[in-house]
Amino acid sequence: MKNKNLIFTVLISLIIIILCSNIESIYGEENLVTSEESENLYNSEGMIKVNFYYWNKKSDQKEEYIGTAELKEGKLVYEVKDKRLEKMLEGDFNTMVIVEEGDKSVNKLVTYIVGTIEHLNSVIEHCKDISCIAEIVSR
Repeated sequence: MKNKNLIFTVLISLIIIILCSNIESIYGEENLVTSEESENLYNSEGMIKVNFYYWNKKSDQKEEYIGTAELKEGKLVYEVKDKRLEKMLEGDFNTMVIVEEGDKSVNKLVTYIVGTIEHLNSVIEHCKDISCIAEIVSR
C-alpha cells in the first residue's frame, strides 16, 4: 500500500511540474515585438503621435476625427471620444503570438503594457475591429 501511495504521489508531483512549466511557456507574459513595423514607429526622440478617425468599412474611408494619442518617453497621453477606443488605449493589450521554442511552435500570451510602443502598435493594428482607423501624424 505504501508503494502505491508513493508512486501516486510521485506521479501527481510530476504532472503538476509538467503542467506548471507548460502553462508558463504558453501563458508567460512577455513584452515581445511582433513586427518590424512596431520597431520603426518611434522617431529619434522616442515619440509618436497618432490621430484616430471613425472608419467606414463599406467605402474604406476615414470619417469623423475622434481624437489623438501621443506616446512620448514611455508615457501615453490620449484624448478620444469613442469609449471602445478609450478602453483599448487605457488598458494593457493582451494577444496571442506564436514563437519558436527549439523545434516547435508554441502559443504565448503576450501582454503589452500601456506606454510601450508595442501597446500603441497593437491599438493601431486592431482599431479597425471597432470601426476606427489610425493615422500616424508624427514620429
